[in-house]
Amino acid sequence: MNEPEKKSLPLKPPGGTSYWLIPSIIVFIVVLYWSWSGMNYSFLDLFKPGKLTKLIYELTHPDFSPSIRTRVVKDMIVTVQTAFLGTLLAVIITFPLSFFAAFNVTGQGAAGRTVYFIFRTLFSLLRAIPSLIVAIYFVSVFGIGPFAGAMALAFHSIGQLGKLFAESIEQVEKGPIEAITALGGNKPKVVWYAILPQVYPHLIAYSIFTWDINIRMSMVIGLVGAGGIGLFIQEHMGLFQFEKVSTALIAILIVVLAFDLFSGWVRKKII
Repeated sequence: MNEPEKKSLPLKPPGGTSYWLIPSIIVFIVVLYWSWSGMNYSFLDLFKPGKLTKLIYELTHPDFSPSIRTRVVKDMIVTVQTAFLGTLLAVIITFPLSFFAAFNVTGQGAAGRTVYFIFRTLFSLLRAIPSLIVAIYFVSVFGIGPFAGAMALAFHSIGQLGKLFAESIEQVEKGPIEAITALGGNKPKVVWYAILPQVYPHLIAYSIFTWDINIRMSMVIGLVGAGGIGLFIQEHMGLFQFEKVSTALIAILIVVLAFDLFSGWVRKKII
């Protein structure tokens, strides 16, 4: 029995018809040229002696002198401390507030929906403001240093953790909640005996994940004066001492990779 012949579909360009292809390429080239013209920079300038070659040389020849090593290690420790303090403050503040942003805790009444909306909106507002902008404000309030950075990270992390915590609480199994309620348990007992045992591994994992993010972010906000290794990079980039910046980048890479391994190991153990 002969198999039915398979008809090959005609190949068509993404635009559907071939006559759109060449005009699309021309428009793309024109827009690219127009965009590049606003940069006020020539691509050939990168290859002029003393610019790109000097930058590459200095970045590939880090300064490992004792004074720089000591400063980089000290600033990296401050960076990790800043991230930890900011994350810890955020967790302490967010943990109780997140229950007010969970719909299965606040309830379906008018008062419950109002509370839910207020706290969800609060977390969204805090999350919407970038840490770098908050850091600039806190540096002007508290002065240059890691404390301003820790406060900025805490401010932003409350919004981030609030969303993650609340959504974890909303996804718990309803069975234990209904059982505690049927036995006459009030809201605190429902939270303590039915919800918390289900969500605490996720809350710990989210907290560690946020600490991981904040270690990276604390390096960025250090560029605006919030202390740590970011401030070290800002100082030496301003002096075009890229061999010292390279040393800091190596330290950042080591710390980030080490913490990635640590946080991944912890999350696997508790979830």
